[in-house]
Amino acid sequence: MKKTFFLLVFGILSCSYAFAAKIDGYFITNKHDTVNVTFKIPVGFISQIPNYQSIQYKIKYYDKASGKKITLRPEDALEIGFRYGNVAIKMLSRSYSFSNNPFSNGGKIFLRLQIDGPLKMFRYYYTQSSPGHFSGATGAMTGGYSYNVEQYVLQRGDEPLKWPRTWSFRKDMKEYFSDCPALVEMIDSKEFRKNEVEAIVVFYNSKCL
Repeated sequence: MKKTFFLLVFGILSCSYAFAAKIDGYFITNKHDTVNVTFKIPVGFISQIPNYQSIQYKIKYYDKASGKKITLRPEDALEIGFRYGNVAIKMLSRSYSFSNNPFSNGGKIFLRLQIDGPLKMFRYYYTQSSPGHFSGATGAMTGGYSYNVEQYVLQRGDEPLKWPRTWSFRKDMKEYFSDCPALVEMIDSKEFRKNEVEAIVVFYNSKCL
């Protein structure tokens, strides 16, 4: 009985993103043509939300003539978009090159657009791993685990993507927004804190240009 239960739980967890939804959407080619398609969106079996981390690197759609699935990668399109429930999702193709992130590889990635404007804010999705450790008290090795993380990413015009630092946040943001003294002063006085990146972006787009 216990074995059956654990197998069932393992099966559910291992296929947590096995469900895929057919959703109408579009993509914009590198030649700026808009193509309406039906996407195959990977959706969490438990969470029932799109697997944005997977979509960042590729997404599949159905060819209208043959019905075959075609893989669309960030190198193939400028933008993809679809509506999931009541939420309009737009993801833009960007060079995966962060100004201060050692995980950059220079390739391309679809990033989910959170705020549009001269200063854009994206959401970047990735998996963080926690290593196992040895317990001196029990003499046993404790296994690590993985968890999903969302990170805000900024882009001003055509500049490289900016990954705001968690540590030295004020210093980092004051340097990045040095072209807007009013915003620098508000960051320095802690009117804007590191959990208010969205408000900072809104302020910059409305007050600093």
